[in-house]
Amino acid sequence: MQPILDSIKKLTQAELSKRTGYSTRMISHFAQFDGKGNGKKMSPEAMYTISLELRNYIPEFEMSQLYDWIKEKE
Repeated sequence: MQPILDSIKKLTQAELSKRTGYSTRMISHFAQFDGKGNGKKMSPEAMYTISLELRNYIPEFEMSQLYDWIKEKE
């Protein structure tokens, strides 16, 4: 999520925290998540809430853009 926030110059983690109701600490954890033990994965509710706020800056933003999705081998 951090690259998305970096692309929106006016939206800091602290501002996103105020707008979504998640603590700045949780926003930081979400932003650091890399699937390799760093940060915390967002719940579906957090993804939805954050994506709604990001749409104020990027109107076509989709919730699925918060993570890089990797298809599992069958």
